[in-house]
Amino acid sequence: MEHPSPTHTGRPANRRAALALALALVCTAFAGGALAGDPAVQIDVTPIPGTVNLRLGNSITQENSTTQAAYEVRIVNKSTNVLNDVRFEAATHIDVDTAPGTKYVEDDSAQCAATTDSARTPVGIACNFGQLRGARQGSQSSASFVVVFDAPSAGQKLLLKWTATYQEGATDNNGNSSPTNDSKTGIAETALVVSTSVKEDKRLRSYFAASTATTLFTGFGVPSALPSGDAWTTTVKIPKGGIANAAQIVEDDNEGNSCGPVLPLCLRSAISVPGRFSDIGFLVITLRRDASTIPNGAKIDNAPLLYEPGSLDTDGGFHKAFPNNLPVRLKLCSALPGGAPSLPKEGTLEVDPAQQMRCIKSFKAYPKSQQVPAALQGDWEWVIWAIENGRISF
Repeated sequence: MEHPSPTHTGRPANRRAALALALALVCTAFAGGALAGDPAVQIDVTPIPGTVNLRLGNSITQENSTTQAAYEVRIVNKSTNVLNDVRFEAATHIDVDTAPGTKYVEDDSAQCAATTDSARTPVGIACNFGQLRGARQGSQSSASFVVVFDAPSAGQKLLLKWTATYQEGATDNNGNSSPTNDSKTGIAETALVVSTSVKEDKRLRSYFAASTATTLFTGFGVPSALPSGDAWTTTVKIPKGGIANAAQIVEDDNEGNSCGPVLPLCLRSAISVPGRFSDIGFLVITLRRDASTIPNGAKIDNAPLLYEPGSLDTDGGFHKAFPNNLPVRLKLCSALPGGAPSLPKEGTLEVDPAQQMRCIKSFKAYPKSQQVPAALQGDWEWVIWAIENGRISF
């Protein structure tokens, strides 16, 4: 009886051929450049906030809103290996990840530089964090920063497309040889709000960068002429130099109730711009009320602005800083010590502390005249200086 000759390994020839084919496939995969990233290296890119209003032009005041979108990037090395030459690159795209994006504004990392297009416009970032130690090796094992881009004036979503690369040395966490960089890619998404209805105009969300002054306003016809039904609008100008963060404006009509003797409908605007602004300039808040909500013969001089300190949560709910306190009436800035908002000084009781941190800089009632734009005729306007957040009812 004839037996097949054994190979020198003791394995049948067909098994040896299968093994050779598998090894060839593995070698081909590693020869193709960047490798799949180590699962023990965690990279999170989170939009701040998750929804941002589009940039819109105001045809009445000739102002443009400057809404912004931000992304928090966090790279954590949870492996036992040192990561070398850790790099992160990203740029935005509108709606699809191949479309042009928006302008890069700033980041809070000393390791990033702007990338530019052919017109030398900053369109993205390239960051080099050098080395990140392993999870059990002490020292620096993570890197994090926030990057800010302009919001677009059209679109439904803003995408941040990113790539991270790094080297793990001779052997990575999967036991594979790593002669070139490992890499990970991803896309973070910010929803964009199109203010096509009055209801959508009542809540505005944006990021604001420290390096730029920012203008936020609800609505793009401020205020709109009838029959739009947009009864009032809120504009907030944020000075540059503060602490970058997310901002909100939320408006409501207090469920149709009145909050003063002159106007039957109480309108409310709540502002949330984190930080105090006594050292860098004031928040300048402009409230405009449509003539359709103002009774004939009413005088703006007799209409109080009522103020409550507080803040907005991420869902747009307002929380009073002092729940049991009634709103206070805002004073003219000229009636305050120094003629402007200031932080209360210990031991002084010249003005209620809540009144001292906001004041009315100016107010006007637009005449019903052809010299005034039609959308402003008969409307009322207040300009407020503030150094803190809160809600105004009027």
